Amino acid sequence: MTSPFLRCPGCGGTVPCQQHPETTDASKPHRACRLVLDLEADDRKALADSLYNMADRIERGEMTKGVSGGYSSGYIYELTESDRPTHAEYMRELNAYLDAAAAIRATTPPGEAR
Repeated sequence: MTSPFLRCPGCGGTVPCQQHPETTDASKPHRACRLVLDLEADDRKALADSLYNMADRIERGEMTKGVSGGYSSGYIYELTESDRPTHAEYMRELNAYLDAAAAIRATTPPGEAR
């Protein structure tokens, strides 16, 4: 699942970035428990109700991957859970990723691919 809101950490362009192909969603670190969600609703209340119900289903272990829809909201989701990375491993991966992004930004001329 891709998002129009993902930005290249190097230049701020949309992902996948033509200038920095290494900045795909797969290249960034992820935590052990991850929910990828595309949720749409008719209004804020319907959105909040969907999130509340999802939280309950996640806590009970009833969500993995699927599609759900109703009168006022609908969503596509994928919940993955693993023992790894641990918090310490994730933080090391995140810091390495951010350092690499800073190096890309340092060599990208201002305003390019923004």
